[in-house]
Amino acid sequence: FKQKTAYEIYQCDWSSDVCSSDLVANAQTTVTGNLTVSYKAISNNRTSDKQANQRGFGKESQINLTNKGKLNNGLDYVAGFSFEFDGQETGCISALNENTYIDFISGNTTFTFGSDHIQNPDRELTNIAGYADVDDIASGIAGSYSKAVASANSPYQAYGVGVVQNIGVGKFSLYWAPTGSNALAENDQTGNNATDTAAVLENNNNSAYEIGFTGDLGVKGLDVLAFYNRKDKQDSGATSGNGSYDVKGQKFGVSYNTGTVIGAVQQGKTTSSAGEEAKTNSFALGYVVSKDVTIAATYAKTDVGGTTTTRTSDEKIKMLAVGYSLGPVVLNAQYAKISDLGGVSGADGDAGYISSRVNF
Repeated sequence: FKQKTAYEIYQCDWSSDVCSSDLVANAQTTVTGNLTVSYKAISNNRTSDKQANQRGFGKESQINLTNKGKLNNGLDYVAGFSFEFDGQETGCISALNENTYIDFISGNTTFTFGSDHIQNPDRELTNIAGYADVDDIASGIAGSYSKAVASANSPYQAYGVGVVQNIGVGKFSLYWAPTGSNALAENDQTGNNATDTAAVLENNNNSAYEIGFTGDLGVKGLDVLAFYNRKDKQDSGATSGNGSYDVKGQKFGVSYNTGTVIGAVQQGKTTSSAGEEAKTNSFALGYVVSKDVTIAATYAKTDVGGTTTTRTSDEKIKMLAVGYSLGPVVLNAQYAKISDLGGVSGADGDAGYISSRVNF
């Protein structure tokens, strides 16, 4: 539901419980959400992995709260946070740190504070008609995970500060996080002391930055993304997260929609703190059957090597997908053939995935 509310700011003397109110502005509060129920089945072709065959349902639900209005200095603001709950998730690490932000907006410039909100590379242009990206649909084959580059080491889920500039044909962004991990924020007034979560301290994870661009360059049907991020290697005295290499990531992609045919290419590259390098090249072609139905094929190849890692077999994923829109409800069906998952020779299999998503 959506509800508009006039908010009052109270000037209070807490010792006498006396308050006066001054109605300063009308603000709009919006509550939205989404729910996904899915079914996934995987089979393994290697005899030693037959016991890893599995099937079952999955679930994700999310509630979003957003408030926006105008400040007394003339700037606009938008603030919000989300609650996300996945199927078997325990605790509140991601559930209570989803899409948390306060934005200050001046014309085409937005300054943002928070996490999981600024534009980022965790997006697959080559997944045209499906819901599960290639790394997600492939994971589970041979009881392992895909090496396909997804978020490309982006620090966007870490708490930080950023700026987004809209130039008409696209948006440039710059983001900086004092600790480049996806750690929680500290309690608002505790400070860095022994009782706080060690993972949020810079001693355990250096700061990170990311620059990015998304837009159509003024061409109808064109979609472009380009991102680069970096986190310096740890000092030798770091208590954890130590590594000998700078952590880096980059992702570039372009898609073009003619209205009937959609084509896309994309490349993602990462370097880990251990010196492992991964590169994923993916390609896709889609066809718009009608305004509600789209079909597509995706091919992704990932090679892994680097300074300290022996080059492995190329991971290859071939995926077919169908998307069917029913307005507020979207249905997806996907099938993928996977070979050498994670660069492990012979880690082959098949995966099927069906999802139903509703927005409210």
